[in-house]
Amino acid sequence: MKSLKVICALSIAIFIILASFFFLLLDTHFYSYEFRKQGIASSTGLTESQYISYTRQIVHYFFREGPLYVKDENGDIIKNLFSEREIKHMKDTKNIMRGALFTLFISFVIGLILILHSKERRIIFKYASIIILIFVFLIVSGVIIDFNDTFILFHKLLFRNNFWLLPANSTLILLFPESFFNDFALFWFITVAIIGAVMAFFSRPVRLQ
Repeated sequence: MKSLKVICALSIAIFIILASFFFLLLDTHFYSYEFRKQGIASSTGLTESQYISYTRQIVHYFFREGPLYVKDENGDIIKNLFSEREIKHMKDTKNIMRGALFTLFISFVIGLILILHSKERRIIFKYASIIILIFVFLIVSGVIIDFNDTFILFHKLLFRNNFWLLPANSTLILLFPESFFNDFALFWFITVAIIGAVMAFFSRPVRLQ
């Protein structure tokens, strides 16, 4: 029975971690914030509305069939926006995103089934909160010590090729500089940490006076 509790807690933790990731990935307010903070207008010549439109189309590429492309305000595909290397990298990223989405779905199903058949839900949520907070601690420690090394390690673990090593003047780098991902990780981990802390608080045993 204890193993089922751990599996349930792990499934819940994975679901929360990935759900928080996809929520931020689809949040246009975050991209608006980054557009202004990173000075993307000066490096790309795009307006904020154009940037939001382009990033939304790039993100939606992960969830739809077909090649990577971006349309302008008139609905015409912008030709030669991405290099062949960028296209290959984004195809690899798309496969990873779909794997993460599948993991999100499976973890939700397993967690839901097990939690509905458990009588010790408070303990399960306590375990889940511990897993979440350990995850945040380990990743944040790596980011604080050296974000660049952690960023490189992350890519080496996920990608089986070096297509992610893009020139500084490539479209993807101009749209999403390294500091963009630094902020993305920060907002993501803060969100996950808050959820984990709230779960830990409400999973405490109730003491009757």
